[in-house]
Amino acid sequence: MLRAAGRLLGLLGLLGALGGLRGAPGETFSSMLSIRRALGTEGALLGHLRSYLEHEASRLRDLDRFYQKIQVLHQGSSGTMANPLMAFALIKRLQSDWRNVVYSLEGSENIQALKVSYHRLEDHLPLFEDLEGAARALMRLQDVYALSVKELARGRFQTTNGANPDLYHPRQDFVLSADDCFHIGKVAYDQEDYYHSIPWMEEAVRLFRISYGNWNTEDEGSLEEALDHLAFSYFMAGNISHALKLSQEFLHYDPGNERMARNVLKYEKLLRKDQEEGKGKITLQRPNVTHLETRDAYEALCQRLGSQPAHRRLSCSYETNHSPWLILQPLKKEILHPRPELALYHDFLSPSEAEKIKALAAPGVSDGGRLGAVKGFKFLNYPFCGRGLMRWGQSEVGLAGSPNYSKFLLLVLQNWSELGESHLWLGFSGDECLLLPFSCWEGIGRPRPTIIR
Repeated sequence: MLRAAGRLLGLLGLLGALGGLRGAPGETFSSMLSIRRALGTEGALLGHLRSYLEHEASRLRDLDRFYQKIQVLHQGSSGTMANPLMAFALIKRLQSDWRNVVYSLEGSENIQALKVSYHRLEDHLPLFEDLEGAARALMRLQDVYALSVKELARGRFQTTNGANPDLYHPRQDFVLSADDCFHIGKVAYDQEDYYHSIPWMEEAVRLFRISYGNWNTEDEGSLEEALDHLAFSYFMAGNISHALKLSQEFLHYDPGNERMARNVLKYEKLLRKDQEEGKGKITLQRPNVTHLETRDAYEALCQRLGSQPAHRRLSCSYETNHSPWLILQPLKKEILHPRPELALYHDFLSPSEAEKIKALAAPGVSDGGRLGAVKGFKFLNYPFCGRGLMRWGQSEVGLAGSPNYSKFLLLVLQNWSELGESHLWLGFSGDECLLLPFSCWEGIGRPRPTIIR
């Protein structure tokens, strides 16, 4: 932006200088020396114009690079629903990248047509809350399956210990950019979730270091911003020495930043104080958000690979839940695990019914409401659907006749496929939670509802 403004001011200044020549005496133009000076001025003007055109051509090449990148991703969009990284990147591109490209101040009047086309579609674009939710979903995926952030950024679904093979192999590989990692880390940072902000900002800093000096039009983040956020995250996590090191690196790139210079002095003082008092290292704990009693057990099951050992309490049965909707065609229930109780319901929904749920949910999903504490049971950061889909879900699962269940019934639709097991949550009073994973996306198979008690 500053470069563009400087170039424009330079051009205006030269035009003003030429305008001043108009009022010069006539004999000035009869002088060969004055002619040479005018030619020199015009040559300088041509040089500035050539510099401006080179920068404009560079901007157009950058836009062409962005177009080619999006064109390739759009042509391979069939893998977006099967890869949560690509799904996040799609939402991020529509909510952030496209806006940065369209509103780039380095453009000229020819970008006005793009702005008009953009405004026509603006109502159909994701909101910031959608980008925030997509980032939080990746963090939940990271936690549930104990995934390595470094490997996630490289497009691999590898556990933190690295001992097991990849938990998931998407049909199409995708690598996150430095700005992608910065956005995910910033979502956690803004919510004071330094447990998640640190590893994502670490990746952002690593990638920004590699590409330092190469600025992309669509990016919002930068190496300096990532270092700033990461340093403060480490400070809040109690790792003052690392916060000091990152702040000093920041000053290497921006030595005139007074705020960071004050932070360095503050960190040095605190570090000396901690050394004198002999304080130990603080271990960063995962935020205890929506922590159900069965969360740890469920996540441990998700992190296991291969078949599970048989258990004597495992069984199969037909279930009606005393509902007239299920008398003629009861649910086929298979107990997969006793504690927590995980049940697999076979032939629960047909593909057409699953498509109907998605069609009903699409216009009704709203992020305007959050379910707070319901007798100690909390649902936060989950968008949920309208009453029409609630009534449909109640009739399908046979819970409408139960006042205790229907009173606190809540449907939550997470649009992750395969690995994320796209869940439709039915939350109600007590510590019970009906978890319906929809694995029917793109013909993967029939949904497998699971009850966790």
